[in-house]
Amino acid sequence: MMRSIFPKLVLILLFSSVCRAAITLPAVFSDHMVLQRDMEFPVWGKAQAGEKIIVKGGGKSATATADNAGKFSCKLPAMSAGETSLVIEGETSPTVTINDVLIGDVWICSGQSNMEFQVKNGKDAEKEIAAATDSKIRVFRVPHVTAVEPITKLEAKWEVCSPQKAGDFTAVGYFFGREIRPARECSDWVD
Repeated sequence: MMRSIFPKLVLILLFSSVCRAAITLPAVFSDHMVLQRDMEFPVWGKAQAGEKIIVKGGGKSATATADNAGKFSCKLPAMSAGETSLVIEGETSPTVTINDVLIGDVWICSGQSNMEFQVKNGKDAEKEIAAATDSKIRVFRVPHVTAVEPITKLEAKWEVCSPQKAGDFTAVGYFFGREIRPARECSDWVD
């Protein structure tokens, strides 16, 4: 008797796990990320086809519905500089929470060897790395990948500035951020 029930039970368990698709987001949506302040911010990803998605953060929200391929996209309204979490909820999918999100200025550092030169290779590297304690400086490094077709998945994450991480940061990006961040933060207080 037990043998005849077992295959049906396994089949039911397999179908129940298929019915509950998870929300998936690109790597750029991860803990410690930075959103550009004072601008709408696009949020996109995948969920179960037809699922309604709600994105919340900084007291704002936006909605989207996943298309037939499961893709969704919406724009979170502009937010002032500060800190928040992003919560992405679906009707049937488990909720995704992204913690320690800063709303501030996002600078894109692009180039070749000049941007790849790391803090640990610069002048007074040990001293600079030991002093790298500004946790509001964050880096999202896009790895080198060769592909013949567009890539939809990226293995990367946001890194928070600390003496343990700063040595691997782009030196140009780190020193630029270190100099400009206090000035930009103070500009928020000026009318």
